[in-house]
Amino acid sequence: MAIEYTVKQLRATTYDCKAGGGAGQSVKYTLKVPYLVTVKDDADPDFNPSKVVEGMVQSAVGLPYVNKTTYYDEITDTVGYGLLCTSKTVKRTNENGLVFKVEATYTSVSSDGKKSTESPQEEPFGSPSVSLSDLPTTVTAAITSEDVVLYKDLGTTVEDPRNCRMMKGVREMFNAPVVEQQPRLTLTVTQYEPAISFQTMMDRSYKVNTAGWNSKNARQWKIGAVTAVEQEVRLAAGPVTCAKVTYPITLSDYVVRNLGAPADLEIYHDTGLPLISHFYIAGSGEKTQFADADTALGNVGLISPDGYVITGNAGSPDDPEQNGQPDYERFYSCKEIPFTFLKYGNP
Repeated sequence: MAIEYTVKQLRATTYDCKAGGGAGQSVKYTLKVPYLVTVKDDADPDFNPSKVVEGMVQSAVGLPYVNKTTYYDEITDTVGYGLLCTSKTVKRTNENGLVFKVEATYTSVSSDGKKSTESPQEEPFGSPSVSLSDLPTTVTAAITSEDVVLYKDLGTTVEDPRNCRMMKGVREMFNAPVVEQQPRLTLTVTQYEPAISFQTMMDRSYKVNTAGWNSKNARQWKIGAVTAVEQEVRLAAGPVTCAKVTYPITLSDYVVRNLGAPADLEIYHDTGLPLISHFYIAGSGEKTQFADADTALGNVGLISPDGYVITGNAGSPDDPEQNGQPDYERFYSCKEIPFTFLKYGNP
Protein backbone atom coordinates (compact mmCIF):
# COMPACT_ATOMS: atom_id res chain seq x y z
CA MET A 1 0.00 0.00 0.00
CA ALA A 2 1.34 3.45 -0.90
CA ILE A 3 1.94 6.30 1.49
CA GLU A 4 -1.25 8.25 2.21
CA TYR A 5 -1.42 12.00 2.69
CA THR A 6 -4.35 13.67 4.43
CA VAL A 7 -4.57 17.39 3.73
CA LYS A 8 -6.61 19.72 5.93
CA GLN A 9 -6.92 23.45 5.35
CA LEU A 10 -6.64 25.55 8.52
CA ARG A 11 -8.43 28.78 9.33
CA ALA A 12 -5.47 30.93 10.35
CA THR A 13 -5.31 32.79 7.01
CA THR A 14 -3.73 36.21 6.54
CA TYR A 15 -4.85 38.74 3.89
CA ASP A 16 -2.83 41.81 2.98
CA CYS A 17 -3.62 44.47 0.37
CA LYS A 18 -1.54 47.54 -0.45
CA ALA A 19 -1.70 50.32 -3.00
CA GLY A 20 1.27 50.46 -5.34
CA GLY A 21 2.61 52.56 -8.18
CA GLY A 22 1.12 55.68 -6.65
CA ALA A 23 -2.23 56.10 -4.96
CA GLY A 24 -5.14 55.05 -7.14
CA GLN A 25 -3.00 53.37 -9.81
CA SER A 26 -2.72 49.74 -8.71
CA VAL A 27 -2.82 47.34 -5.80
CA LYS A 28 -0.90 44.27 -4.73
CA TYR A 29 -2.63 41.77 -2.49
CA THR A 30 -1.40 38.66 -0.77
CA LEU A 31 -3.15 35.80 0.99
CA LYS A 32 -1.37 33.24 3.16
CA VAL A 33 -3.15 29.95 3.77
CA PRO A 34 -1.92 27.24 6.19
CA TYR A 35 -2.51 23.51 5.68
CA LEU A 36 -1.87 20.49 7.88
CA VAL A 37 -0.69 17.29 6.20
CA THR A 38 -0.71 13.93 8.00
CA VAL A 39 1.32 11.06 6.53
CA LYS A 40 0.83 7.32 7.08
CA ASP A 41 1.45 3.93 5.49
CA ASP A 42 -0.69 1.20 7.08
CA ALA A 43 1.05 -1.51 5.05
CA ASP A 44 4.44 -0.74 6.58
CA PRO A 45 4.70 -1.71 10.26
CA ASP A 46 8.05 0.06 10.48
CA PHE A 47 6.83 3.28 8.93
CA ASN A 48 8.42 6.25 10.72
CA PRO A 49 9.36 9.92 10.12
CA SER A 50 12.73 9.00 8.60
CA LYS A 51 10.92 7.55 5.59
CA VAL A 52 9.28 10.86 4.68
CA VAL A 53 10.94 14.07 3.52
CA GLU A 54 9.39 17.48 2.90
CA GLY A 55 9.80 17.13 -0.84
CA MET A 56 7.40 14.18 -0.80
CA VAL A 57 4.77 16.15 1.10
CA GLN A 58 4.77 19.21 -1.18
CA SER A 59 2.98 17.33 -3.97
CA ALA A 60 0.22 15.86 -1.79
CA VAL A 61 -3.19 15.93 -3.45
CA GLY A 62 -5.13 18.84 -2.00
CA LEU A 63 -2.21 21.25 -1.82
CA PRO A 64 -1.89 24.04 -4.39
CA TYR A 65 0.78 23.99 -7.10
CA VAL A 66 3.12 26.98 -7.34
CA ASN A 67 2.58 29.10 -10.46
CA LYS A 68 -0.45 27.03 -11.42
CA THR A 69 -3.24 26.94 -8.81
CA THR A 70 -5.52 29.90 -8.19
CA TYR A 71 -7.00 30.47 -4.76
CA TYR A 72 -9.86 28.32 -3.50
CA ASP A 73 -11.16 28.07 0.07
CA GLU A 74 -12.76 24.66 0.51
CA ILE A 75 -14.35 25.57 3.84
CA THR A 76 -16.43 28.47 2.52
CA ASP A 77 -16.42 27.39 -1.16
CA THR A 78 -14.89 30.75 -2.13
CA VAL A 79 -12.58 31.54 -5.04
CA GLY A 80 -10.19 34.35 -5.86
CA TYR A 81 -9.31 33.99 -9.54
CA GLY A 82 -6.93 36.93 -9.36
CA LEU A 83 -4.73 35.18 -6.79
CA LEU A 84 -2.12 32.66 -7.90
CA CYS A 85 -0.05 30.41 -5.65
CA THR A 86 3.44 31.91 -5.84
CA SER A 87 5.21 30.11 -3.00
CA LYS A 88 4.81 27.15 -0.67
CA THR A 89 6.79 26.10 2.40
CA VAL A 90 6.69 22.68 4.08
CA LYS A 91 7.86 22.23 7.67
CA ARG A 92 7.71 19.15 9.90
CA THR A 93 6.06 19.78 13.28
CA ASN A 94 8.07 19.29 16.45
CA GLU A 95 5.28 17.36 18.15
CA ASN A 96 4.85 14.66 15.51
CA GLY A 97 7.35 13.77 12.79
CA LEU A 98 4.56 12.50 10.52
CA VAL A 99 2.60 15.76 10.62
CA PHE A 100 3.66 18.66 8.43
CA LYS A 101 2.58 22.29 8.35
CA VAL A 102 2.39 23.83 4.88
CA GLU A 103 1.98 27.54 4.20
CA ALA A 104 0.93 28.60 0.70
CA THR A 105 1.18 32.20 -0.43
CA TYR A 106 -1.25 33.48 -3.06
CA THR A 107 -0.40 36.76 -4.77
CA SER A 108 -2.14 38.99 -7.28
CA VAL A 109 -0.77 38.08 -10.69
CA SER A 110 0.22 40.05 -13.75
CA SER A 111 -1.99 40.20 -16.82
CA ASP A 112 -0.01 37.38 -18.43
CA GLY A 113 -0.24 35.21 -15.31
CA LYS A 114 3.50 34.64 -15.16
CA LYS A 115 4.57 36.40 -12.00
CA SER A 116 3.31 38.26 -8.98
CA THR A 117 2.88 41.96 -9.53
CA GLU A 118 0.52 44.85 -8.99
CA SER A 119 -2.99 44.51 -10.38
CA PRO A 120 -5.09 47.43 -11.62
CA GLN A 121 -7.52 47.03 -8.73
CA GLU A 122 -8.46 44.76 -5.86
CA GLU A 123 -10.54 41.86 -7.16
CA PRO A 124 -13.47 40.51 -5.15
CA PHE A 125 -13.82 36.97 -3.87
CA GLY A 126 -16.92 34.97 -4.74
CA SER A 127 -18.47 31.64 -5.53
CA PRO A 128 -16.93 29.36 -8.17
CA SER A 129 -18.07 30.02 -11.73
CA VAL A 130 -20.10 27.44 -13.59
CA SER A 131 -17.85 27.38 -16.68
CA LEU A 132 -14.60 28.86 -17.98
CA SER A 133 -16.55 31.28 -20.15
CA ASP A 134 -17.91 32.88 -16.97
CA LEU A 135 -14.46 33.67 -15.60
CA PRO A 136 -13.50 37.36 -15.75
CA THR A 137 -11.51 38.69 -18.70
CA THR A 138 -8.84 41.20 -17.69
CA VAL A 139 -8.16 44.23 -19.89
CA THR A 140 -5.39 46.73 -19.19
CA ALA A 141 -4.34 49.71 -21.30
CA ALA A 142 -0.95 51.27 -21.97
CA ILE A 143 0.41 53.86 -24.36
CA THR A 144 3.33 52.98 -26.62
CA SER A 145 4.64 54.88 -29.64
CA GLU A 146 5.55 54.50 -33.30
CA ASP A 147 7.95 56.63 -35.32
CA VAL A 148 6.30 58.04 -38.46
CA VAL A 149 8.39 59.75 -41.15
CA LEU A 150 7.51 63.39 -41.82
CA TYR A 151 7.89 65.20 -45.14
CA LYS A 152 6.65 68.50 -43.73
CA ASP A 153 7.65 69.43 -40.21
CA LEU A 154 5.11 70.27 -37.51
CA GLY A 155 6.00 73.94 -37.08
CA THR A 156 3.22 76.50 -36.70
CA THR A 157 4.99 79.81 -37.44
CA VAL A 158 4.55 81.88 -40.61
CA GLU A 159 7.47 80.17 -42.35
CA ASP A 160 6.33 76.70 -41.31
CA PRO A 161 5.69 73.94 -42.12
CA ARG A 162 9.06 73.36 -43.72
CA ASN A 163 9.99 70.67 -46.21
CA CYS A 164 12.08 68.21 -44.18
CA ARG A 165 12.60 65.40 -46.67
CA MET A 166 15.23 66.93 -48.93
CA MET A 167 17.86 69.66 -48.88
CA LYS A 168 16.97 72.86 -50.66
CA GLY A 169 18.79 73.71 -53.83
CA VAL A 170 20.60 70.42 -54.34
CA ARG A 171 17.32 68.51 -53.90
CA GLU A 172 19.00 65.52 -52.27
CA MET A 173 17.29 63.45 -49.57
CA PHE A 174 18.53 63.92 -46.00
CA ASN A 175 20.55 60.95 -44.76
CA ALA A 176 18.27 60.50 -41.74
CA PRO A 177 14.50 61.01 -41.82
CA VAL A 178 12.61 63.41 -39.57
CA VAL A 179 10.12 61.40 -37.55
CA GLU A 180 7.14 62.13 -35.34
CA GLN A 181 6.62 59.91 -32.31
CA GLN A 182 2.92 59.12 -32.55
CA PRO A 183 1.12 57.52 -29.58
CA ARG A 184 -0.34 54.03 -29.92
CA LEU A 185 -2.89 52.45 -27.59
CA THR A 186 -2.08 48.87 -26.57
CA LEU A 187 -4.66 46.72 -24.82
CA THR A 188 -3.60 43.60 -22.96
CA VAL A 189 -6.50 41.16 -22.96
CA THR A 190 -6.18 38.10 -20.71
CA GLN A 191 -8.81 35.39 -20.80
CA TYR A 192 -9.29 31.77 -19.77
CA GLU A 193 -9.57 29.12 -22.48
CA PRO A 194 -10.00 25.34 -22.16
CA ALA A 195 -6.64 24.82 -23.91
CA ILE A 196 -4.47 26.37 -26.58
CA SER A 197 -1.89 24.70 -28.79
CA PHE A 198 1.44 26.12 -29.88
CA GLN A 199 0.12 26.22 -33.45
CA THR A 200 -2.94 28.23 -32.43
CA MET A 201 -0.72 30.68 -30.55
CA MET A 202 1.34 31.17 -33.71
CA ASP A 203 -1.76 31.42 -35.91
CA ARG A 204 -3.10 34.27 -33.74
CA SER A 205 0.18 36.16 -33.27
CA TYR A 206 1.06 39.20 -35.39
CA LYS A 207 -2.31 39.31 -37.13
CA VAL A 208 -4.73 42.18 -37.80
CA ASN A 209 -8.50 42.12 -37.51
CA THR A 210 -10.42 41.00 -40.61
CA ALA A 211 -13.54 42.99 -39.70
CA GLY A 212 -14.32 45.91 -37.41
CA TRP A 213 -13.44 45.22 -33.79
CA ASN A 214 -13.78 47.23 -30.60
CA SER A 215 -15.37 50.19 -32.43
CA LYS A 216 -12.54 50.51 -34.97
CA ASN A 217 -12.11 49.56 -38.62
CA ALA A 218 -10.72 46.38 -40.11
CA ARG A 219 -6.91 46.10 -39.93
CA GLN A 220 -6.61 48.82 -37.27
CA TRP A 221 -5.90 46.36 -34.42
CA LYS A 222 -2.91 44.04 -34.40
CA ILE A 223 -2.28 41.16 -32.00
CA GLY A 224 1.35 40.82 -30.95
CA ALA A 225 3.03 37.74 -29.48
CA VAL A 226 0.42 35.56 -27.77
CA THR A 227 1.48 34.06 -24.44
CA ALA A 228 -0.19 31.38 -22.36
CA VAL A 229 0.28 29.69 -19.00
CA GLU A 230 -1.37 26.58 -17.61
CA GLN A 231 -3.51 27.23 -14.54
CA GLU A 232 -5.77 25.26 -12.25
CA VAL A 233 -9.00 27.04 -11.35
CA ARG A 234 -11.94 25.97 -9.26
CA LEU A 235 -15.31 25.78 -10.98
CA ALA A 236 -18.63 24.81 -9.44
CA ALA A 237 -18.13 21.19 -10.55
CA GLY A 238 -14.55 20.98 -9.27
CA PRO A 239 -10.98 21.89 -10.21
CA VAL A 240 -10.18 22.34 -13.91
CA THR A 241 -6.84 22.76 -15.66
CA CYS A 242 -7.03 25.39 -18.39
CA ALA A 243 -4.97 27.95 -20.26
CA LYS A 244 -4.74 31.58 -19.26
CA VAL A 245 -4.01 33.32 -22.55
CA THR A 246 -2.78 36.88 -23.01
CA TYR A 247 -3.21 38.93 -26.18
CA PRO A 248 -1.36 42.28 -26.55
CA ILE A 249 -3.38 44.24 -29.11
CA THR A 250 -2.20 47.56 -30.56
CA LEU A 251 -4.33 50.18 -32.29
CA SER A 252 -2.97 52.15 -35.24
CA ASP A 253 -4.56 55.30 -36.70
CA TYR A 254 -1.77 55.82 -39.24
CA VAL A 255 -3.12 57.38 -42.44
CA VAL A 256 -1.39 59.44 -45.10
CA ARG A 257 -2.63 62.07 -47.51
CA ASN A 258 -2.84 60.58 -50.96
CA LEU A 259 -3.06 62.54 -54.18
CA GLY A 260 -5.10 59.83 -55.82
CA ALA A 261 -8.28 58.23 -54.48
CA PRO A 262 -9.02 57.83 -51.65
CA ALA A 263 -7.90 61.20 -50.30
CA ASP A 264 -6.67 59.59 -47.08
CA LEU A 265 -4.83 56.33 -47.54
CA GLU A 266 -5.29 54.08 -44.51
CA ILE A 267 -1.98 52.42 -43.77
CA TYR A 268 -2.59 51.30 -40.17
CA HIS A 269 -0.27 48.35 -39.46
CA ASP A 270 0.60 47.71 -43.09
CA THR A 271 3.42 49.29 -45.10
CA GLY A 272 3.15 52.60 -46.91
CA LEU A 273 6.01 53.58 -49.21
CA PRO A 274 6.45 57.17 -50.46
CA LEU A 275 6.72 57.53 -54.23
CA ILE A 276 10.02 59.44 -54.39
CA SER A 277 12.16 58.45 -57.33
CA HIS A 278 15.16 59.38 -59.44
CA PHE A 279 13.05 58.75 -62.54
CA TYR A 280 9.60 59.60 -63.93
CA ILE A 281 7.57 58.85 -67.06
CA ALA A 282 7.66 61.77 -69.46
CA GLY A 283 4.73 62.84 -71.61
CA SER A 284 6.18 60.85 -74.47
CA GLY A 285 6.11 57.73 -72.32
CA GLU A 286 9.89 57.57 -71.93
CA LYS A 287 11.63 56.91 -68.63
CA THR A 288 13.35 60.18 -67.73
CA GLN A 289 15.67 61.17 -64.89
CA PHE A 290 14.92 64.08 -62.60
CA ALA A 291 17.71 66.62 -63.13
CA ASP A 292 18.73 70.02 -61.86
CA ALA A 293 17.79 72.67 -64.43
CA ASP A 294 21.10 74.54 -64.03
CA THR A 295 23.64 71.74 -63.66
CA ALA A 296 21.79 68.84 -65.29
CA LEU A 297 22.88 66.71 -62.35
CA GLY A 298 20.42 64.03 -61.34
CA ASN A 299 18.25 64.42 -58.27
CA VAL A 300 14.90 63.09 -57.02
CA GLY A 301 11.26 64.05 -57.39
CA LEU A 302 7.69 63.08 -56.56
CA ILE A 303 5.77 60.76 -58.84
CA SER A 304 2.29 59.28 -59.02
CA PRO A 305 1.57 55.53 -58.76
CA ASP A 306 1.73 55.46 -62.55
CA GLY A 307 5.17 57.08 -62.58
CA TYR A 308 4.21 60.59 -63.73
CA VAL A 309 5.45 63.80 -62.11
CA ILE A 310 3.23 65.36 -59.46
CA THR A 311 3.52 68.93 -58.22
CA GLY A 312 2.08 71.01 -55.48
CA ASN A 313 0.87 70.27 -52.01
CA ALA A 314 -2.47 69.14 -53.41
CA GLY A 315 -1.40 68.02 -56.85
CA SER A 316 -1.77 71.42 -58.48
CA PRO A 317 0.79 72.60 -61.10
CA ASP A 318 1.64 75.82 -59.23
CA ASP A 319 4.50 74.33 -57.23
CA PRO A 320 7.30 73.25 -59.55
CA GLU A 321 9.63 72.77 -56.57
CA GLN A 322 7.53 69.81 -55.44
CA ASN A 323 7.48 70.83 -51.80
CA GLY A 324 4.36 68.86 -51.00
CA GLN A 325 3.95 65.50 -49.40
CA PRO A 326 4.63 62.54 -51.68
CA ASP A 327 2.02 60.14 -52.93
CA TYR A 328 2.02 56.68 -51.35
CA GLU A 329 1.57 53.07 -52.26
CA ARG A 330 0.09 50.79 -49.62
CA PHE A 331 1.23 47.19 -49.38
CA TYR A 332 -0.57 44.67 -47.20
CA SER A 333 2.21 43.32 -44.98
CA CYS A 334 0.04 41.81 -42.21
CA LYS A 335 -2.11 38.70 -42.42
CA GLU A 336 -5.63 39.07 -41.08
CA ILE A 337 -7.86 36.83 -38.96
CA PRO A 338 -11.29 37.22 -37.33
CA PHE A 339 -11.04 38.35 -33.71
CA THR A 340 -14.13 36.32 -32.78
CA PHE A 341 -12.18 34.19 -30.28
CA LEU A 342 -11.67 37.21 -28.02
CA LYS A 343 -14.12 37.61 -25.15
CA TYR A 344 -13.59 41.38 -25.18
CA GLY A 345 -14.39 43.89 -27.89
CA ASN A 346 -16.99 41.82 -29.77
CA PRO A 347 -20.68 42.81 -29.69
